[in-house]
Amino acid sequence: MVETQLINLLLSGGIEPCNFRLKINDFPETRVKNLFRDSFPKFTSSLKTNFTNTFIKYFFNNKEISINEFWKFVDHKDFWVQIRRFHDFIYSRDMNYNRILKYFERCLVKRSTKLNLSYLEQRIIEKADENPYSLYKEIAKKLNVSEKTVSTTIQNLRSRGIFLGCVASYYSADSYEFFSFNFNKNLKENSLFIDEFHLFPRFKILYGVLLQKISNSSIYYVQEKQSFLNRNVLNMGVSIKDWKKHSIQKFSDKPINEEEDNKQCFPITSANKNYILKLMRNCELDYRRPEIKQISQDYEISIRTLFRVKSKLKDMGIIQPKIIVDSDELMNLLLITNKELLDLYNKVPYIKTYRVLDNNDNTLWFSFVSIFVSDFHFLYTLVNNKAELFQIINKKSIDLSKHLDTSIMHSKHKVYTK
Repeated sequence: MVETQLINLLLSGGIEPCNFRLKINDFPETRVKNLFRDSFPKFTSSLKTNFTNTFIKYFFNNKEISINEFWKFVDHKDFWVQIRRFHDFIYSRDMNYNRILKYFERCLVKRSTKLNLSYLEQRIIEKADENPYSLYKEIAKKLNVSEKTVSTTIQNLRSRGIFLGCVASYYSADSYEFFSFNFNKNLKENSLFIDEFHLFPRFKILYGVLLQKISNSSIYYVQEKQSFLNRNVLNMGVSIKDWKKHSIQKFSDKPINEEEDNKQCFPITSANKNYILKLMRNCELDYRRPEIKQISQDYEISIRTLFRVKSKLKDMGIIQPKIIVDSDELMNLLLITNKELLDLYNKVPYIKTYRVLDNNDNTLWFSFVSIFVSDFHFLYTLVNNKAELFQIINKKSIDLSKHLDTSIMHSKHKVYTK
């Protein structure tokens, strides 16, 4: 039904309100009114009526309908999209009318959240998250755009720190992920790479992969890790405040466990270990286009062999493609806790967590969290008593493999002190 399709486009951001008005007026007002009202089954009858009246008055210029409190929001282009988001992800029947109005005030007038992603960017993130193996032409066909448009949009997203990388199990390749607070000679000589995270307040922590396990009191070895994108939160700008009364959903992704007894391990020899690890690292940074040609030249391995290795690593689950978020448009934090922060998994745009063991086999959780800047004070009050919290202001990646030179990636984040 054309009317239903138009309403769905309006509520998802797929059509501008001015264009919607021109097209929807070709259909009977009563029919459109009922279809719009039926789009929100969770709302109470009175709330449905208020939103529907606002809709009809605005798009059909029905002068018999009086203005209600929602009318002040109608000139915001995102208002109609926010109604759908509010219905699907935020609303519960115990919300009073004042709290509902405050939600729209915050999201539309104060604009305290959102990355201002375009409709197409949101849809591509959605499709890539649903199936990371999708080809550009498959996404283009589903979204009814050209393959070049998809490719260009994905490049733009990558420049904003949203890209398809992967979660890699280095333990399966006979290596060991670690965190440390000290950059000593032993770490440098035995590491494939090291990421230096500069934190605020003044502090530094290192993350990397060791080619062989070493004993050091400052090293925390990774036992388990997982990465999770909340695409609805990222795309829609849902504040943590609006999720606080919702039940905690079970985290759906199976974490990579670095020391399962029955874990599949890739056949490793001294001849292939470095280029396999290098390939895995490159897939973390760009799953679709790792630097295959460069690795081939550096290690004198055929490109065909490298593609076969990548396919085998994927089939064995040693590398798992995931959308990664490392954007300076968000506030990026490191939280160190004694327990897993399960109550955050479904409420923040992006989180990557590591369960680690220290030298005395004590368990800690290192959680790298990306949030909207406006959510910081609320998050701080939420975790202050159970976490050490640092803002990530700079990350420098140093390649320590013997065939390559130094820095391959450098990123900075804004410093937020308010």
